[in-house]
Amino acid sequence: MNWLKLVRFVLDLIDLVIFFCLWLRYRLVLLVIKYKIKHGLPFYQPQREAQIISRMEKWSRRFKVPGQITENVFRNIISELRNLEESFGQREER
Repeated sequence: MNWLKLVRFVLDLIDLVIFFCLWLRYRLVLLVIKYKIKHGLPFYQPQREAQIISRMEKWSRRFKVPGQITENVFRNIISELRNLEESFGQREER
């Protein structure tokens, strides 16, 4: 196996890990949604999102990953999962 193929193989494995982590995060968000519905809590909690972004920015600095990349990725993940929460909220209102 040449060097490029090896690196691509490792990248493919990392993609699988990222996918699994997204799947796991999605499953946990479903549990959070059920909890929020049961306890009448609001779906959108900007302070929680700010905590997540702040933590990611710290990790970006520590591991020398360009902060904008990290912020964009996590804002996108948060946005997509917030959309999921909102769709559940709309279903509950019907």
